[in-house]
Amino acid sequence: MKKYIRIKSVFGFSFLLSALCSSCSYGPYPLTFFQQTVDERAPVVTELTGSDLPSVGTAAEYSFLVVTDVHFGSDDPIPQDRFIRRFNKFFASTEPESRYPRFLVCLGDCADNGKPEEWNSYNAFLSDVEQAANAKGLSDFKCYSCIGNHDCYNYGGSQFAQYVYPHVTSYKFTVRADSSTSGFSYYFLDTGNGTLGNKQMKSFAQKIAEDSSPKIVMTHYQIFSGGGNIFLIQDYTERNKLLSLFAKNKVKLVLEGHWHGGASYDFGVFNELTCKTTMKRLFYLVTVNETNQTARVEEIKF
Repeated sequence: MKKYIRIKSVFGFSFLLSALCSSCSYGPYPLTFFQQTVDERAPVVTELTGSDLPSVGTAAEYSFLVVTDVHFGSDDPIPQDRFIRRFNKFFASTEPESRYPRFLVCLGDCADNGKPEEWNSYNAFLSDVEQAANAKGLSDFKCYSCIGNHDCYNYGGSQFAQYVYPHVTSYKFTVRADSSTSGFSYYFLDTGNGTLGNKQMKSFAQKIAEDSSPKIVMTHYQIFSGGGNIFLIQDYTERNKLLSLFAKNKVKLVLEGHWHGGASYDFGVFNELTCKTTMKRLFYLVTVNETNQTARVEEIKF
């Protein structure tokens, strides 16, 4: 019996290791995520201010774009020209101004193998998006990014912030379009190693409790919905704490990547959406209403 259990355990570990390596065709790269702990990389949730804030206009309702798992450096890159053409359509005369994208968010896996040349390609794509927005009169359009597990391959986790704006991996900002409202706060959490770690969790819990604005939270790993257990943050205690913090502190929407097929879950007080990969030729438009404190999501193909 003991021999059977030992053989079964070895087989199970071998199967899991094979799945991690072969399912993404990255060989042993997944074994190099953990050269830097998230406590080292993201000890605090940094507050962005001043010129790092997006301009969202003066109306109580505005929109932003969400892409995820773009995997620059992969064999199946997103069709960038098609994306830009679809982006430009938001500014057609038939579209209401509330649908003009005011900024862009990527939920992680910006690169395929965590290499600088892949982030450079990713940044070139973001620059094209920013230039397209500038041509439509949005002179300070910004793109914000989460770190994903693929960004941590090949020891990339320690370099991500050097290459990708806003040059930190855990951060937040609050913006207010209508001065009569409390605006919205946006939190970008570092889950590249599959966990927030102790320091980031403590910082996040403190900041979210002190923040009276409604909130949208961005992560790469799923908290609850989508993809089966292997794609979730694995620590049940950590996941439960996050869900409790969301429910108690006016979180309206949680946006995640990682599971390319997408999923969602309605918790009543907030919605959790695992977004499909942009390599499927789709992205998301999130429209925020500061007056009603709501955020609705539209899936858009391109």
